[in-house]
Amino acid sequence: MIQREELQRNSDGMWTHSEWAAFCDQREYVHRDEVNEWLDKHGLEFSIVELESEPEDHPAYISYFDEMDPDLELWEPNPPAGDGWILLSLHDTEDGAVQIWVREKSPAIEAADG
Repeated sequence: MIQREELQRNSDGMWTHSEWAAFCDQREYVHRDEVNEWLDKHGLEFSIVELESEPEDHPAYISYFDEMDPDLELWEPNPPAGDGWILLSLHDTEDGAVQIWVREKSPAIEAADG
């Protein structure tokens, strides 16, 4: 199981969990099938939180979208609803800034997948 790690942002306010960084291993692109295989191997489900879903008056939203500043320091991690979420990554993408969260799959989810 993936363990929580201390959030230590880089100069752009981004952060990546060491397990995810090791999996990505400096690749520019990771194929969706590879991601799904990695998640299954670790018994994880994932959820993505997008900066775009924050209120338009949120300081990080204003900085990123209105002021065109890619620094994500103002965007605090905000897990999806439910328990057990661990931040996997907080980074910018071609489609906007995201937080990737993972947690151990519940038995009901595993039964549905199996």
